[in-house]
Amino acid sequence: MPVTPRTGVQSRTVATFGWNFDDGEWVQVPRDRLLVGKVLGETGFHYTSSTGAWRLHPSRHERDQVAAAAQAVNLFIAAGLMVRNWHAPQQRSADVGRHYAWLNSQEPFPDAESTAEAASAEAATRTLRTGTPELTRLLASGDLRVEARRTLGDEEWLLASERTRPRHYLELRHEIPTASVWITGDIHESFAGQARQDFRLFILRETRPPTAARTRAATAASRLAHSAPQRPAQPLPPAQRTHRPDSGPHR
Repeated sequence: MPVTPRTGVQSRTVATFGWNFDDGEWVQVPRDRLLVGKVLGETGFHYTSSTGAWRLHPSRHERDQVAAAAQAVNLFIAAGLMVRNWHAPQQRSADVGRHYAWLNSQEPFPDAESTAEAASAEAATRTLRTGTPELTRLLASGDLRVEARRTLGDEEWLLASERTRPRHYLELRHEIPTASVWITGDIHESFAGQARQDFRLFILRETRPPTAARTRAATAASRLAHSAPQRPAQPLPPAQRTHRPDSGPHR
């Protein structure tokens, strides 16, 4: 697991939170901080020497893992300690807190309306090119309302609800080169909130190491923060996110 800090920002960070499919939630912290160990121990993390990071038991469900990580983030922030997002090092402590609140949320997507309009318009152009396959037609008409989407290479993953049953979600996979769309998940209405959260966790969430550009931005921001008066942290939009290309939306 590539969690070795690479920047001065991370070396001054008390707790750096990250995640990947193989290891789940993990935290890298200086081991000589008693409060750090106390907080992570209380929230279920344990130190593993093989990775140099604190981890949760792999049997814990992903939603449970992210809830524990969010609790640890909030406890660190309440104690006045710095936290960072390993995947997006430009985020400040308050931003990391908001990021984990977003990951824990089962609420509707705030930009669902504009997302649905754009997806419907794009599907309408595809029906002219490929005829009218049923799913594409339903997307173009708005009978299937796309609330969240993410393009990963030649594939697009979509979470759509039925117009007449807005809590009935379908997970869709769009193969861009062929304009083919098919259903990868049919979710019962009672799990609507979990469907939205799972899409945040497994499709919209960042999984990559930080890019050189983000690392440089984080370093510059840290230098500025240490030389200028402190300002209230402003919300950041979610970083570009991806997931393993060989796996569809998770249940």
